Amino acid sequence: MNKLNFFGIGPIIGRIAIPWLAVAIFFSVKFKSIFTYIEDENSILFYAGLAFLITGLLIYFLTLPLLLKGLKETRLVTIVQ
Repeated sequence: MNKLNFFGIGPIIGRIAIPWLAVAIFFSVKFKSIFTYIEDENSILFYAGLAFLITGLLIYFLTLPLLLKGLKETRLVTIVQ
């Protein structure tokens, strides 16, 4: 069994996702009129996305100490109910 590391499976997923991200960025810059969906900053999509971003970051930073503790102890962190 491999030893746990800080990055986990991220580098493996990154090898697949980063090229596709580069292609998506290229096309969204090249064909900006097709990919623009927010016409003004008062759009509900903008604020919904911002709410999801803030919620995700909050959850990430609240769970980070628990995950780092599990990494230090080289054990899988699970929620026991």
